[in-house]
Amino acid sequence: MSGSAKAARRGDSLFDRFGPGFTVLRLGPKPPKADGLLAAFAARGIPVKAVDVASPVARDLYERDIVVVRPDQHVAWRGNADPPDAAEVVAQMTGNRS
Repeated sequence: MSGSAKAARRGDSLFDRFGPGFTVLRLGPKPPKADGLLAAFAARGIPVKAVDVASPVARDLYERDIVVVRPDQHVAWRGNADPPDAAEVVAQMTGNRS
């Protein structure tokens, strides 16, 4: 079992907390809100779920404060702050660049 699968402190699988679409993980004890990313997904009508994981173990595994996970559970993007060009980042992640 991978470390990320058991990163949630309460012992459940982190993957079980992902949504059916994209998932924005906000990691660490004081993660950024990722409002820009969430708004960019919403503006395109793309399903997204925000999951807060306070565990420092999860933050250490992903090495960033914000991680976007695709529906197939691959990491699409990660950073320590909401990107200033969130709409472009979401477009690139979803293959919908204009």
